[in-house]
Amino acid sequence: MPLVFICLSVLYFIYVLSQGNTKMIGDEIGGDPGSMMLPAIMAFCMFATSAYLFITDKPNENKQEKISKEEKHLYMLTLVLACAYVVLIRPLGFIPSTSMLLFTLCYANLERDVRKDDALRFLTGNLLTLAMTLVLYTIGRKITRTLLIQSRKGLIPQFWGKNGVIVFIVFAVVTLIITIIAILCKKKWHEDDRNHSYWLSIMMGFATTEYLYIIFKQLFLVELVKGVITW
Repeated sequence: MPLVFICLSVLYFIYVLSQGNTKMIGDEIGGDPGSMMLPAIMAFCMFATSAYLFITDKPNENKQEKISKEEKHLYMLTLVLACAYVVLIRPLGFIPSTSMLLFTLCYANLERDVRKDDALRFLTGNLLTLAMTLVLYTIGRKITRTLLIQSRKGLIPQFWGKNGVIVFIVFAVVTLIITIIAILCKKKWHEDDRNHSYWLSIMMGFATTEYLYIIFKQLFLVELVKGVITW
């Protein structure tokens, strides 16, 4: 399978190159890295991880181990989620699709499966992840718009309206909020508690999604799909 994904990543990279590189019209600050940036990074990451697994993951010569039922479920779940993500990212948008994908992958791997008995718990976790992601996204958007509008009106120095400064402020505020949430959750759910993997999956879902949004959308000005997020 790692060899298959190595071939797929190479083919995907060739496809990205064949599409050409386009940049946003009216980019006055030169911050748009082009449409090839995100797909090229994804292709490189898939190639690097697949190559690493191909080199390091060797079978045990003394004992032939069979793939467990849990591992088969996790593999099929990852494959289904990857296909669903590609299909749903355009109608739902980057933020909802990515946050729920990350929570599901983290939860499934930490719990070793997604069981029917935990359906309500799993659904609640997805909703909490999405809600927290939207809260962080809304706070970041509010800070960004406020600084841009205030600097353009001359109410604050234009320095505070620069893209780099705004990204730094949003990143700092988001990091502070995530750190506070992590400290509060760690005090309540210890590592030996079953809820530890639950809240850790939620944290990974909304924190990673928000950081990806800040880096690619606000810093590099990559146009991410909004979908149902209209604000």
